[in-house]
Amino acid sequence: MNTPSARAALVSLTILLLTGFPVTTSGQQEIQFETETSPASPPLETVGAVQASDNTTDNLNTVEAAVRSYEKAFNAHDASRVVRHWMPDGVFERPGIDLVLNGAAEIEAEFKSIFEKHPSVKLELKTQSIEYVGPNVAVERGISVGMIEGGDVAESQYEAVFVKKDNQWLLDRVSDAEPILSASASLKLKELEFMTGDWSDQGEDYRVVYRCNWTQKHSFLNSKFHVKKADGTESSGLQIIGWDPIEKQIKSWIFDSDGTVGSGRWEKRDDHWVVQVVETLQNGKKGSHTVTIRPLPNEGYGWKKTNRVADGKPLPNIPEVVIRPLPEEGLEMPEIEIRDDSDEYDNGTFVPAETGDNQ
Repeated sequence: MNTPSARAALVSLTILLLTGFPVTTSGQQEIQFETETSPASPPLETVGAVQASDNTTDNLNTVEAAVRSYEKAFNAHDASRVVRHWMPDGVFERPGIDLVLNGAAEIEAEFKSIFEKHPSVKLELKTQSIEYVGPNVAVERGISVGMIEGGDVAESQYEAVFVKKDNQWLLDRVSDAEPILSASASLKLKELEFMTGDWSDQGEDYRVVYRCNWTQKHSFLNSKFHVKKADGTESSGLQIIGWDPIEKQIKSWIFDSDGTVGSGRWEKRDDHWVVQVVETLQNGKKGSHTVTIRPLPNEGYGWKKTNRVADGKPLPNIPEVVIRPLPEEGLEMPEIEIRDDSDEYDNGTFVPAETGDNQ
């Protein structure tokens, strides 16, 4: 969901995702934090409570507590509770676009608006370092991750200055960079969802059945296939399709029962997908081919294989066939043991064995 309106919402959101605003040190009002004994409002977790010994370790712990408290307040969608983590004259700045927001009242109003427009918005703060520049001043640097409905994500690096006031670590100044928009693996793979389900392709001397499902956490597409030829020979295999966040590309890994292992790089061109596949054959030789897949509404999808090479020798192309839904009666999906919920690759970090192509 990377529409212009969604991107605008994410940019607006990340303006206020980060933890703090600069203030002047003169004329500051004392902020009273509510506790469990306060009858006026719901309890607020203590921000940066100082322990008995005021040493570096204790200060580090209390700044971390302040960050976690802010994060919890944001995710509770309580704008007034979030604002109580700031100094009253707070200012947020983004130098790259000359953006400055002034004052707790203005910030609180903007938070209320964001929570109303995005009721499922969530915030995660990833502290990277905390540096003490004085007995009552600490600089925290980290990454702010904002998530809104539909799975869109905005990340931004920030620097927050904390000041200890009345044994509370309060936010004093934050400067952040332009947010980086990204998306989850499942969103990147969403366009391939047309391949999910049970499918079949049958010719004069062969029959192929396919089953393609999402893994449990929608991090990958898991495709199983089984081939039976007229001479009685059979083969089967597995293809895992996922998003490579480093190369920012959809990639696949294929494991055939004959021992062939391959990997593919996916590219969308107009109304079809092109997959460049390289493989290591069962005899250790190299091979490659191009697969073209195109959705066919109300029919299935077209599939063809071209540019086939094995051990340096060209092979005939396979013309397009139509992969159709598996009939409810007739063909039967063979049982192929696949651990769909395996943590080995379902947490988005699966790295298959080398296929000989350094991918």
